[in-house]
Amino acid sequence: MFFDEPVSLFPRSVPSDIATVSGTRTCTPLEAEESLVAVSSSGEAWLARPAPTGVSLRVVAPGTAPLPLGRLAVEGPLAHGRAWEDGTLAFVAEESLYRFDGAFLEPIRWPEGFPAPGAFCGDPGLDGGDTFVAAGTRLLQRDEGQWFEWALPAEGTYPSYGELARFAAPEGACRSQDDALYVANDAGRVWFVARWKTEPVDALEGASAIAHDPAFGVAALVDGELRSGGTVLAPDITPTRFAAGTPEAMAASDRTLYVRVDTTLFRGREGAFERVEGATVAGALEAYAGGVVFTEDGELCHVQVGPRFTLLGLRPFERRLGGTFQLQVTSDGLGEPRVELDDVPLALAPASLGFETEETPAGSRGWHRVRVASDDGDRTLRYLVRPPAATWESDIRELAATHCSSSGACHAAERTDLERPDLSTWEGWVMNSDIIRTRLVETGDMPPAESRQPTWGPGVLTSFLRWIDGGLPETADEG
Repeated sequence: MFFDEPVSLFPRSVPSDIATVSGTRTCTPLEAEESLVAVSSSGEAWLARPAPTGVSLRVVAPGTAPLPLGRLAVEGPLAHGRAWEDGTLAFVAEESLYRFDGAFLEPIRWPEGFPAPGAFCGDPGLDGGDTFVAAGTRLLQRDEGQWFEWALPAEGTYPSYGELARFAAPEGACRSQDDALYVANDAGRVWFVARWKTEPVDALEGASAIAHDPAFGVAALVDGELRSGGTVLAPDITPTRFAAGTPEAMAASDRTLYVRVDTTLFRGREGAFERVEGATVAGALEAYAGGVVFTEDGELCHVQVGPRFTLLGLRPFERRLGGTFQLQVTSDGLGEPRVELDDVPLALAPASLGFETEETPAGSRGWHRVRVASDDGDRTLRYLVRPPAATWESDIRELAATHCSSSGACHAAERTDLERPDLSTWEGWVMNSDIIRTRLVETGDMPPAESRQPTWGPGVLTSFLRWIDGGLPETADEG
């Protein structure tokens, strides 16, 4: 697990006489009423505009002509978009959450009784628990197709999160190696949300923008200065001031923080800032691995700083169940690209577009790192191999005893009530799995509220659902 990667704290001041790096600016005229929806980690900018039968989409990559993608049968505007390199776009429209995979538009089921979805992070169409959605003052998580609410501790100081407005989403995901989520409300209060605690980050109070990357932690713009830190290895949050003026916008991607001061772009990486020369910027920034995107005077603009790599086959901070992957790589850098998995080189072969690796085992449980490099730059992608499927013997038997079948419980072995089957055995679960799943998810009355143990919660429920949906294996040999 790569918690041992270097953590680079930014300096407390950025003087005028710092190193420079060249940037290349390319712009594309926007069509009437067209707006930027999302930017992928490799710089594909998704644009949308109203059309007679819905919303018309285009995608613009750095230095390339726009690619029309047809129309989506939804009423715009498209808000809070997230995009990925494989051609997937998720967004909010018509007070609903949608996912478009390049061919099909899928509405994501939204739980009844909650405010409409707002800002979100993660891909709501994938399992793994890395989708969080703001619904007014409430925070929801989607895992295994189910929704869970993250409530604040009853004994806490704050009655609610406030109106949640934005996530510090690392490259479209919600969480990185520290497994923590950062979300801000419309008043600028930043919340740290994790399994072990949920609390406001006092040092970031009043944040106008937030970003998160394991290389530097969480970053925010507060009272005319940049504040960053808060990682596992460097918990303190420190301020950074720029001699050039007041930071007005920022965005992060691939270990890099971009900051706009007036029309000048600064690139922060490995604990130092460089001034980007040859390309001015404006307005709000969206970052990708190699540069930033923004709109100005009716144009969509990319500023490219260094080579651009496109990676297919893995996503940044993906949470996967082992298996294998085949990585497809394209690059505009100098020389042929090189790929390493956990510092071990992977062979690349020419493909129809760029290069590709062989089918490669994803590795053991924990975090892994893929590094792609050319002669003039690199890109890093991290992913998590999640725990293997649960089994009755190693995981579920104990949970069932605690929550369902202990002596005197609803489904204990000594009960003779046929409407309450014995769930102390694997056979009992196999015979009744369909009705159990229905009551766990759809009716939500198992276990009954008055019988729930203090440890019952989303984690336990998800363990049961993953086991049932995985075929209810009894032992690891079956899983």
